Amino acid sequence: MSKTVYLKLRQLTKTNKKDVYLSDIADVYADKKLLARIKSIKVVGFYKVKKDRVCINVMQLISCISQIDDTIEVNNIGESDAVIEYRKNNQPAWANVLLTIIVCIIIFIGSAYAIMAYNNDVSTTEIFEQIYKMSGADNYADYNVIEIAYAVGLFSGIAVFYDHFMGRKLSKAPTPIEVAMNQYVKDETQTLIDSSYEMPRHVKDHYEGARKC
Repeated sequence: MSKTVYLKLRQLTKTNKKDVYLSDIADVYADKKLLARIKSIKVVGFYKVKKDRVCINVMQLISCISQIDDTIEVNNIGESDAVIEYRKNNQPAWANVLLTIIVCIIIFIGSAYAIMAYNNDVSTTEIFEQIYKMSGADNYADYNVIEIAYAVGLFSGIAVFYDHFMGRKLSKAPTPIEVAMNQYVKDETQTLIDSSYEMPRHVKDHYEGARKC
C-alpha cells in the first residue's frame, strides 16, 4: 500500500464552520484507506469569536498527518502557507436584503451627485449649446438630442466597463474591478502570512479564539 499523500493547500479559505478540517483548506490525494482519516484531521477550531483569521503553515499539516502514521510521505504541490478566515453566519436573510437596499440607495445618490457635480464643473450645458451652433443643428436643441445621446452613452459606458447588466455578465472575461479586487485579496493574504512570521512565538502558540492541531 502506497503511503504517499499529495496536498494542494489553498492560500485563502473562508468558512463559517467552527471546526475546520484538512479537507476544507486543501485538496488531498492518497490511498483510499488513508484518505478518509487524513481529510478528517482537525486543523483549527474557532471558539467564542464572531470572526477571526489564522495563518497555517504546511509544516503544521505535515506534523498532523505524521501523527496518524509516521511513515507517511507528504508532498505539497500547493501553497506553503495559508490563511483561514472565519466569520460566524448568524445574520438573518432580511437583514442582508435591507443592507443591500441601503447600500444601493447610497451608491445611487452618490453617483448621481458626482455626475451632476462633474457636469456643472465642466459646463456641459454650454458645451452642448456650442455643439448645436457648430453643427448647424439649432433646430434640434429643443428636442435635447445631444443630451439624450449623452445620457444613453454614459449608461452604456458604465455597463460595458463594469461588464454587468441586470445581474448578468456581458462577457466571460473578468472586469477591471474583479481583477483589482482579486489582486487586493492576494496582497492582503500575503501580508497576513508575512506578519505571522514576525509575530512572537508565545503569541502564535496562544492565538486567542483559535486552536491549532
